Amino acid sequence: MFKAMTEAVMKGKTEARLYTEPLRKLTEKTSLGFAMIEYAEKILGKTLYPWQKWFLIHAFEIVGSFEKEWSFRFRIIYLGVARQNGKTTTSEVTASFFMN
Repeated sequence: MFKAMTEAVMKGKTEARLYTEPLRKLTEKTSLGFAMIEYAEKILGKTLYPWQKWFLIHAFEIVGSFEKEWSFRFRIIYLGVARQNGKTTTSEVTASFFMN
């Protein structure tokens, strides 16, 4: 019984129930989220939950191309997650990424 209580079991879904569909396939060339995830893991040493990775990739989708002129697709991003599930970590990663 003790062993079962100490093992962490991830439950839930990575993908949000409600979200805006991407304009195209999200890759390292179409979303800044991939760079943010790499920054969080390598520079900050943070391990992100799967939903946080999904959120960063989808929230920081770009319009245009990094080689030319580009901008973020969304001006306002809403994140609704239950208490103590990593919202602050997500905002810390985002703020630190843009400050550096």
